[in-house]
Amino acid sequence: MHIPATTVKELFDCVQATFTRIARRCIFPPGSKFRQDSRTRKIDTKPLEVDPKRLASLHRNVVAVTQEFNSLERLGASELFTGLEALANDAVEFFITCTFKSALITVRELEFQEDWSAHRTITTITRLPTKFQSAVDVALDALKDATPVRKPTWMVQLVVSPFTECLRVMADVLHVLAFPHTADPPPGVKHPSRSSKMRGNSHRGEARTASIRGQNRHGMNNNRFAEEEARKVLVVLANTMHVVNVVLPHLWDKCRSIVPEQYHKALTAERKDINTLYLTLSEMVENAYIRTTALGLSDFVTRGITTSGRDWMEPHPVTKVREYVLELLLDTVLVYDDLLSISKDFVAGCMQELLIMLADNFYNLVRGVGRFCASGAMQVVVEIDFIQKVLVAFQTSESQGAFRSARSYLYRFIGPNARQSFSGGQAHGQKIVQKTLQTTKVMFACFESQPGRPIEQKYE
Repeated sequence: MHIPATTVKELFDCVQATFTRIARRCIFPPGSKFRQDSRTRKIDTKPLEVDPKRLASLHRNVVAVTQEFNSLERLGASELFTGLEALANDAVEFFITCTFKSALITVRELEFQEDWSAHRTITTITRLPTKFQSAVDVALDALKDATPVRKPTWMVQLVVSPFTECLRVMADVLHVLAFPHTADPPPGVKHPSRSSKMRGNSHRGEARTASIRGQNRHGMNNNRFAEEEARKVLVVLANTMHVVNVVLPHLWDKCRSIVPEQYHKALTAERKDINTLYLTLSEMVENAYIRTTALGLSDFVTRGITTSGRDWMEPHPVTKVREYVLELLLDTVLVYDDLLSISKDFVAGCMQELLIMLADNFYNLVRGVGRFCASGAMQVVVEIDFIQKVLVAFQTSESQGAFRSARSYLYRFIGPNARQSFSGGQAHGQKIVQKTLQTTKVMFACFESQPGRPIEQKYE
C-alpha cells in the first residue's frame, strides 16, 4: 500500500514532537522556560535551584541527546530533525546555565570557606586557589562532553561569558579577603562579593577594574591593620600570584579546548581584560602589604627616637648601635624571607619601597624631636649609616635622598669638626658601624646576595 509522502512526513513530525515533549519533561524541571506546556504556555518564574545530584543526572541526559543529534546530523537531511535540533540546543543551553550557576555559587562561597590553613604541598599559599581551580575545572569538563562539536556563536558566548565571570568573582573574593570590612553591611544590603550576577556583560570587567583602581594607594587607614591582618594580606598576595601564574593559564587552556578555533581571537581579548584585572589586584595587595609592614617597622624607629625616654639634649657617649636598630633589621629579614617565598620578582620592589618609607620616617621623627646635643645627633647618624650599609642593595635615589635629609638636619647639631672626623673613616662613630657590621655579618647575610651596586655614602 502506497502512503503519500506528506502523510509520512506528518507521521514523522508527530513522532518527533511526541518524543521531544516527553524528553523535555524528563530533562527540564517544572518552571523552566524550556518546558512549556503546549496548552497553557505558562512558565513558573521561581528561581531555579541547582542541585548537585540533579545536575549530574542532567549531564547524563544532555550528553545522550547531544550525541544522538550529532549522529543524526551525519546522516544528512537535518531539515527533518528541527524538533530534535531545538531540543538539543535547549538542553545544552539549560545545562551550561545550570553548570556555571553552580560554579559561581561555589566560587562566591570560597570567601567564607577560607580558614587560612596551608596547602599540603605549597606551604606559602592556602587551599583557596586549588578549590577555585577545582570548581571551574568541574564545569569545563562537564561542558566538554555535553556540547556539540560544531558550536554556534550563541553557544560560545554562553560558555565564555559565565566562565570569565567566575574569574572575576574570584578576584572579588581575593579582594575582600585582603581588605576585609570593618563591620557587617546594613540589613538589606548585599555583601559585595555576592552582588554580582551571572550574565554576559562585556563591561563588567571594566567596572570591577575601575573599582579596584579607584582606591588611592595612600588612602587606606593603615592603623586598622594588626600584625595578624598584615600576615593575611601577605597570604592573599601569595594566593593571588598562584592564581595568576598557575590557575588562570590552566583554565584558559581548558576553555580554549572547548571553544572552536575561529573564536579564539575573541577569547584573547577577554583574557587580556582578566589579566589586567588581576594585575591591578596584585598591585593593590602588594601595596597594602608594603604599607602594613612599613607601619610595623616604623614602630621600631619610633621606639628608638621618640619613645625611648632619652633626653636628646643630654650628652651620652656613642658606644654602639642601639638594640632597636638590630631588632628592626631582624624583622626586615623576616619580611625579606616572606617575600622571597612568594616570588623573587617581588623582593627588590617591595624592599625598596619599605626602605623609602623607613627613610621618610627617620627624617620626620628627627625633625619632630627638634633639637639634639652633638653626641645625640651623632648617635642617630651612626644608626642611619648602619641601616644604609646593611640594606645597600635596596637603596634608591629616593631613599638615599630621605636619609641624606635626615643626616643633614642632624649635622646642624654636630658641628663641622666632628662631622669631618666622622666622614674620614677613622673616627669613633665609623668604627662602631664597621664593628657592628662584622659582628652581624651572618645575621644579615641574606641581603648581600641581592643584585645592586652599593651607593657611595657622602656626608655633607
